[in-house]
Amino acid sequence: MGGKMNPSVIALAPLLCLALSAVILLVPAALQRPGVAWIVSLSGFVLSGVLLWPAWQQAPVSVTELLMIDRYALAVTGIVVVSGLVVTVLGHEYFRARQILHHSEIYLLLLIAALGGGVLAAAEHFASLFLGVELMGIATAVLIAFPLGRVELEAGVKYLVLSGMASAFLVFGMGLVYAGGGVLVFSGMDFAGPGWVGLFMILAGLAFKLSWVPFHLWIGDVYQGAPPPVAAFLGSASKSAALAVFMRLLWKSDAYQNEMLAVLFIVIACFSILVGNWLALLQNRIKRLLAYSAIAHFGYLLVLPATAGRLGMEFVAEASAFYLIAYSLAVGVGFGSISVMEQAGEEVDALEDLRGLFHQQPLLASLFTVALLSLAGLPLTIGFIGKFYLFSAAVGGELWWLALVMVFGSGLGMVYYLRVILVLGQPRTTCLHPNPATSGLLVLGFLVTMLVWLGIFPSWIMGLVSHF
Repeated sequence: MGGKMNPSVIALAPLLCLALSAVILLVPAALQRPGVAWIVSLSGFVLSGVLLWPAWQQAPVSVTELLMIDRYALAVTGIVVVSGLVVTVLGHEYFRARQILHHSEIYLLLLIAALGGGVLAAAEHFASLFLGVELMGIATAVLIAFPLGRVELEAGVKYLVLSGMASAFLVFGMGLVYAGGGVLVFSGMDFAGPGWVGLFMILAGLAFKLSWVPFHLWIGDVYQGAPPPVAAFLGSASKSAALAVFMRLLWKSDAYQNEMLAVLFIVIACFSILVGNWLALLQNRIKRLLAYSAIAHFGYLLVLPATAGRLGMEFVAEASAFYLIAYSLAVGVGFGSISVMEQAGEEVDALEDLRGLFHQQPLLASLFTVALLSLAGLPLTIGFIGKFYLFSAAVGGELWWLALVMVFGSGLGMVYYLRVILVLGQPRTTCLHPNPATSGLLVLGFLVTMLVWLGIFPSWIMGLVSHF
């Protein structure tokens, strides 16, 4: 007898596909067949992305008390899946060119980290929150250290230790919230007694993942030491998933309506914007520049929970999803370009290493430039529309001082992004980089096409994210 498939199965299909792909990949990883492992990983991410559409049609679906598969969760899961797919393609060329041993496991770790990101995006229970954080955090820490060089190991250990501290804050905070209200579901929280202290500890643990000031000290060393494809995944998928569960926690618990929290978000946003842009302005290393600019970008995003009490969580969900898509595309192209440049074994560290790229690799330099312009928020890129969302939130919430800080921070960002573009166009007599792999250029070209197309015609994606 035929029958309709269970809605929960359809909604969970993208996550189930990632989990099944990770299980299947255990065989080629154990047999050290990197080519087969790459195909399994690539197929898993592609199929998971395809399954997002039927899940989107079915959403929202509550899968027990642990997961809420709604369209916001699926949008963030889409960011995670696309990031994993891009890193799979770029990482294949990067690690193969450097002849790094045992890189079959890289794809396994990438699938596990993506699964953790999907669980985080849909979590509405402390158990699923902690499971998602640990799945993504531990797998990402190993990915950061995977080349097993001194710099990579140092970055991986730093991330692992500090991630463990963040997890300790999360667990302790969960215990206090449970002691205060006796529930573990976001929507049933009662911040009586020690509950408020627990909430602050949980938010502090998530703030580490999002590198907000004063939890930002790890980001420069980790981005500097991580392989560029892994840094791209860390900057896009990991941060998007962490922000999604942060927003859902505030939304379901009604904590966003608390005025004291709103003031705290405004203060942290101002410091993150100013400190992040100032640190990036002082940098002469491209990876650290992109790392410190991430502090500022996620500082801009804090304007949304600060104004959620006035503007409503529907607008906050729409604006945050759009900005996460814009930032993930741009940062993916940024670190992806560095990855393509480093495929021959040469390190791209100082800005001087980028000098003359327009003359010797004009296509790659053009792609990198568009990504930087989108991060700066210039018109005709999706980054401009994303910034417009956030400025609208600040003005609509009458946060005039925060709006001024955002304008000042965006001006500082324009300076250091344009400085990098200027270096790309300066002449250089020595040979810079060999011809990059075609697959890497195709992936970066597709992402840049989306950056520009969605910047000129944003109505499609705006309509998509406005129906959460």
